Amino acid sequence: MNGKHHHSWIASFFIVVALCELSSELAFRLVSGEFYLGILLLCAFFMPRILHWIWGLPFRKPDITISIDPLKPNAAELCKSIREVFRMIYSEGGSYLLYISPLPNTGMRFAFNLCKQRIEAKCGSELYPEDESSYLLPPFRFDSSPVIYRLSAGPNEPIDGVYLSISAKLGEEISLSHWCASRIVEWAFDVVMVLLAWAVGIWQIVLGAILLRRIHIADSKGPLWYFIVVASIGIGLWRIYSYAW
Repeated sequence: MNGKHHHSWIASFFIVVALCELSSELAFRLVSGEFYLGILLLCAFFMPRILHWIWGLPFRKPDITISIDPLKPNAAELCKSIREVFRMIYSEGGSYLLYISPLPNTGMRFAFNLCKQRIEAKCGSELYPEDESSYLLPPFRFDSSPVIYRLSAGPNEPIDGVYLSISAKLGEEISLSHWCASRIVEWAFDVVMVLLAWAVGIWQIVLGAILLRRIHIADSKGPLWYFIVVASIGIGLWRIYSYAW
């Protein structure tokens, strides 16, 4: 887990605790043993991450797999393999799920340069020398996805491979997207969360959690991140102090 995600999880934790403390009724019901309310609130706040994790499970077998020897990381080999896949799909058409295996401890990351229509890869770590490469790809576009991916994490940190959904009609521009839960699925689950919360009487808190999550408040940086964490802790302590035990 890199520093950005680490900070995001910390902020998310304190925000959820503050939300629980803002409602005297919810706090009382939680300490009374209705722990499912806390689980519901957590699911509402972390739903996209939960969905993306579920989506990443191997329910569908990849149509194409790219595996580079992790003991001999080679940026050119990775770029060349991705280029060959793109060329095949561009010339034959079709829809494919591509899986690129992780390369732990190599520092390998790759990016799709939309402006130059190229695949670029770099690697290098304490164990392996720096290496980089770039190859021209057939015409392609992204569908609201990140264009930079990492196949390596820090020492003793888990890293998953990358799933990419690639499709094209014969000789036409390739459509490329990260294999993850769609926005429609996320919105549907948000509606379900609010309905469940309404049924148990905490819909205001759950709706607030969803709105805070959708404005990406936990992903704030710099002084704003510290303000959010301190404010959340302050709200929690104030509610605990003022609560009539």
